[in-house]
Amino acid sequence: MLERAGPSIIVANHNGLFDIFVLAAWLPGDFRFVAKKEVLRIPVIGPAIRRAGHVVVDRASGMGMRSALGLAARSTSNVVFAEGHRFGDGAIHDFKRGAAWIALKSGLPCVPLAIGGGADVFPRGTWYARVGRTITLTFGAPLAAD
Repeated sequence: MLERAGPSIIVANHNGLFDIFVLAAWLPGDFRFVAKKEVLRIPVIGPAIRRAGHVVVDRASGMGMRSALGLAARSTSNVVFAEGHRFGDGAIHDFKRGAAWIALKSGLPCVPLAIGGGADVFPRGTWYARVGRTITLTFGAPLAAD
């Protein structure tokens, strides 16, 4: 279904660090993550985000959001973890406005994505992944941004 949606704003919850790796491996097409600038301080992940051309946003000033629009104009999907950061409790928390803003300004549809099990695979505060756990990706139908 996601291939048929074409370029879109993929709006996901975020409950574990391993969510990023699963999406990088399984999402089709050209996409970039929209990440908060604090992520740049994480060893390995921060430099990888910069080198791969992902969008980095300063949430205090909004700097970087126009970069997401630039990607959308080039037919590149944006992946937004709309809760703003990881929560390990398995609940869905309030979404920030950034994904909706990008969708409205770009005219691209939003594709809801529920990620389940990420906190079980790589719990917050740990330095290792747990084997034998499963992460599920459940995509919703694309929603027009008008």
